[in-house]
Amino acid sequence: MKNFKRLPITILIISLVFCSCKDYFDVAYIKGSPTPDVVKESMLTPYLLSQFMAENYDQASGDYAYMSLQRSSATTQLFGFYPSFLTSEGYWGYAGSLKSAIQLKNIAIKNGNPNYQAIAELIEAWGWATLADRYSEVPFSEAFSFPTIIQPKYDKSDVIYAYVESLLNSAIANLQNTKNNVKVGKDDLINQGDIAKWLKYAYSLKARYALRIMYAPGKTLLTQAQTALAAAKNGLQANSDNVDFDNFDADGQWAPSYERQRTSVYSYYPSVFMVDLLKTVSDPRLPVYFSPDYQGNYIGAITGQLRADADFPSQTNRTSFVYASMNTMLMAATENKFVEAEANLYAGTLTDAQNAYEAGIRLNMQRYSNYITETQINEFIASRPKLPSDKEKATEMIITQKYIANYLETPEPQLDILRTGYPKLKLNTNVIYSTTLYYPRRLYIPEFEQRANINAPKNQTGGIYEPNFRVWWDTHVTTPW
Repeated sequence: MKNFKRLPITILIISLVFCSCKDYFDVAYIKGSPTPDVVKESMLTPYLLSQFMAENYDQASGDYAYMSLQRSSATTQLFGFYPSFLTSEGYWGYAGSLKSAIQLKNIAIKNGNPNYQAIAELIEAWGWATLADRYSEVPFSEAFSFPTIIQPKYDKSDVIYAYVESLLNSAIANLQNTKNNVKVGKDDLINQGDIAKWLKYAYSLKARYALRIMYAPGKTLLTQAQTALAAAKNGLQANSDNVDFDNFDADGQWAPSYERQRTSVYSYYPSVFMVDLLKTVSDPRLPVYFSPDYQGNYIGAITGQLRADADFPSQTNRTSFVYASMNTMLMAATENKFVEAEANLYAGTLTDAQNAYEAGIRLNMQRYSNYITETQINEFIASRPKLPSDKEKATEMIITQKYIANYLETPEPQLDILRTGYPKLKLNTNVIYSTTLYYPRRLYIPEFEQRANINAPKNQTGGIYEPNFRVWWDTHVTTPW
């Protein structure tokens, strides 16, 4: 089990360092607090991994879950579909795990610890890719240069993604390096110092991002598919490989999803789209994911539609899916299998794509073995049609199952929707909106950044939901939903 007892103390120490060091935020040094030169990898790593978990969770279960119709509000709140969301600084990310990852990387390089360096590089890669995926253009080459550079220039996503690829390649090499002055230990709150699991995660991230940019200008489907396939084969293969963050049934150590649902007036209401997606095919995950409404039926919510107290829809199941000690998922083997399936599809090996597709479904359902039997799994897979030779139709089947398996766990469903157009959302029947409804494809640069940095690109003025407001790699889907 991962050691949480010393986590609050560690976070306090690191927070004092990072909030007091003049070289970091250019503020006065607090006498008696530790200076950066004494901060070791084992002190910073749990702080970084906690940040990483929280940021991944916030994206997976927050506004992006509403935008991808995994969640809906049972009130008139248009979460994910209102103007202030697109100018929110909540996902800007520079003060979060990205900055901490760069700090850990530099410390590890200085101390000769390539395994710690690799962990930092993986989270840094995730951070840069996340910013590129959300904003397309962000400060990169001149970022983190204060006070030398106060207003850093903006770089385009192709430059950022080239760096992401180099970080992942470096991380893979550093995870294979056994010449470490200090080994990763219990301060690793995700994999407990298991470098082999970090290596599989590195390969799976490489596969994920290879497919992310498959439709980007200058890229070819075959090349990206081959790159993703080669990486996925070395990635996460079994549920024991899953990259997740342990939580415990104790005050202050509950899973954030449990804590949010326990205290939120909105709870976690699934959309009509999400519920019907499982109901129409008798998916055995339906009662695992959701609890029935007051009449014993599985009913989703419609965003923007106010419901009476006695007519509230189904909620996310608080016994089998959201509970105090559940792990917070960062990446599951089932995602890697669906990536492998899609890569095989575009590499021209349909049989291998089918095998990986079925393996992805099986792995996901096996995580709920207390509620879903092997017989149910076999029957469900047998009931599903085989992947067709038509690549678009096969992609839709793969991405739809990936969407279901990633329910409220990672931000991938919303990004897959932008990249592939699947699953085909039914916005007009799932979101009540007074005007033409467009799907937000990219976030606006936050207002505070617009005011502070003259290099910030100006936000478009042609409409808050302008359908052509896209990130660099978003070229395949030609029409809004």
